[in-house]
Amino acid sequence: MNKKLNRRALWPTAVALTVTLLTGFPALAKDVQFTAASDIPIVRFSREHAMMRGVSDAPLVAVFGDGRVVVERPVYMKRPGRHEFALNSAELSMLLTALAPVIDLDVDALRRERDELARSSGQYYMTLDETVTHIELNFEQFVRDNGRATKVARTQSMADVQIHAETYPTVRGLVSLAGAEAALMGLFERPLAKDTEGARDE
Repeated sequence: MNKKLNRRALWPTAVALTVTLLTGFPALAKDVQFTAASDIPIVRFSREHAMMRGVSDAPLVAVFGDGRVVVERPVYMKRPGRHEFALNSAELSMLLTALAPVIDLDVDALRRERDELARSSGQYYMTLDETVTHIELNFEQFVRDNGRATKVARTQSMADVQIHAETYPTVRGLVSLAGAEAALMGLFERPLAKDTEGARDE
């Protein structure tokens, strides 16, 4: 807890925001606080498609503790390449709130719960071209709901998250994982907003 985040302005405007510390933690939502090394992403997000494995090992999204986001869009997508932008404190808080339920998730137990539900309901989903989601989380200390601070260093991986969450909506862990993935996909798609803005200006 001795390391501090880089204190830098996130928005060069009259409402410039800097990361402030409150009892050693960035001032986010009351139920989510953390400390993290400034040079290591607190979140790395990638998706691996069965038909395209090995194309790129770079994370699609990397989020740093000061709100900086690095997006790597593959060459076969719109706006390929590296994009950087910053989240304000409210956006960072919303992201971490979406990710918090995933930290302690037991993915193996989650798969067993899903499979048991599938057997009992007769409702199965299978694909030959699965998409595996990887969410890597790294915090020196992470606190939820004013609870105990814990170190977090783990990666959650699961295939076809959104489809399984829609198929088995009563499995809360699946819904939480799908929510976390959706929040990170929102960051991955943010560079496309420039195309929308450009179209409005024409």
